[in-house]
Amino acid sequence: MVDAAKTPSPRASRAPARVIAVGDKVRFRLGIGKVVGRVIEDRGSIGVSGRRLLRVVVKAKSPEESAEIEIPADEAELVPATGS
Repeated sequence: MVDAAKTPSPRASRAPARVIAVGDKVRFRLGIGKVVGRVIEDRGSIGVSGRRLLRVVVKAKSPEESAEIEIPADEAELVPATGS
């Protein structure tokens, strides 16, 4: 029989999530798909009910098609840095 007091919970073994910062690459839903962009400004907790907003630039093939948009931080997923 397993002693419940000695078994760590699944949450205890996870590392805390890193806070998204300026310069990080993030993935988020835009329309029907997901896109990757780079955080260029942390707007702070100015969203509805104090939601934290991020200003993100999404690059396209041509500079004319690139866009800067604001998204809620809780809808952004950090893209791991590639090791180079």
